[in-house]
Amino acid sequence: MNDSATSEVPDFKKMTREELPGEYALQLLKPIKFGKGDNVEIHTRMDLCEPDLDQLEDFQKNIRKLGELGAIKHLISVVADVPFPIVGKMGARDMTLAQEYLLAFLKSSHPTGDTSLE
Repeated sequence: MNDSATSEVPDFKKMTREELPGEYALQLLKPIKFGKGDNVEIHTRMDLCEPDLDQLEDFQKNIRKLGELGAIKHLISVVADVPFPIVGKMGARDMTLAQEYLLAFLKSSHPTGDTSLE
C-alpha cells in the first residue's frame, strides 16, 4: 500500500466552524479513469470548497428525489465542478471523505447545540 493511503486524514466531524477549511483538495485514493482510448482522463484529486446556500438547498431537495447517495454525488459534482459521471466513478472511501467535508458545513458550530449568531 502506498503512503497516500496511510497518510493522516482530517476529521471534519470534530472541527468547529472556524476550523473547517474553506477549500479542500481531496487526493483520491482510487484515481478515476474516464473515457476510452486516446480520450482517457485520469483524475487524481477533486478540489472541494464550502458549498453555498443554493447548493445546500439543492442538496436537500435532491435527497428526496435521488436518495442520499445520489444527492451527495450531485453536491460533489457541483462543488468540485466535475461532471456527474466522473463523480460516479469515485471510490467509496474518497466519497465518504468528500461527504464528511461537505456535510460538516451543515452541523451546529457549538457542541451545546446553541446556534445563536454571537
